[in-house]
Amino acid sequence: MTQVLITAAALATDDDWPTRLQELLVGGLGPMVVGRLAEAAEGRLERSIPRLAAPETLPGASLSPELLVQALSQLPGSPSEAFLVCEDLNAHQQAESLGCRSILVLGDRSLDQALGPGEPGSKSIAIAPSLDEALRYVIEEHRQSELLGPFPYGPAHPVEERPNVSLPTASDLAKIFGLSVVAGVAVALGIAYLLQEVYQSVRFPRFFYYLTLQFIPQTLRGLMFLLLGAGAGLLLPRLLSGLVRQRRSYP
Repeated sequence: MTQVLITAAALATDDDWPTRLQELLVGGLGPMVVGRLAEAAEGRLERSIPRLAAPETLPGASLSPELLVQALSQLPGSPSEAFLVCEDLNAHQQAESLGCRSILVLGDRSLDQALGPGEPGSKSIAIAPSLDEALRYVIEEHRQSELLGPFPYGPAHPVEERPNVSLPTASDLAKIFGLSVVAGVAVALGIAYLLQEVYQSVRFPRFFYYLTLQFIPQTLRGLMFLLLGAGAGLLLPRLLSGLVRQRRSYP
């Protein structure tokens, strides 16, 4: 049976809290009241509902960490199978640290008043505007767990370690550059021999004289294309290194 710990202060936010506790019992849940009830509320609590009162030294209906640990120790299951419905942010955070799921009830307060001026330690705080809404959420989750089984709160899939991809060394880049130069020269020579054959056997229009840069001396043309090829070759290792780094940082 899923246990629901409810602080006395959270009960005080709803005048019809006995009906809310009865709804938990009807829904197959086991409520337990934690903290000190007001004298007027003592007679409204059914004897069948267990309670854990705060020591007399604690003022009002405050919930101390010791009292929360004591309440969780009295539950038949683990803390992860229990809920805590409270109105105090410290009690909420304490319950979460112990593995208990907790719901913070706002009551008549605004969200800023409930969370306080500081930054909350947790970004995933379950908040309900009223005690009725909080208990309805607990009942609905219990119903879904009965139908579909408990929700797996642990990681659904094991985290796969990414392979360690090492960057190419200077020697690797030199080999790549050398092979690229050899391949480029071979292709260029093949294209040059084919173009020479075409020039000698086919008559082209006049504008091909300018398109093929024949107005530039052949030596200068050779040097120009050598510089162009060398510049492109020097950019190749940087391009490969950038691609490897990007592949390594990709999730």
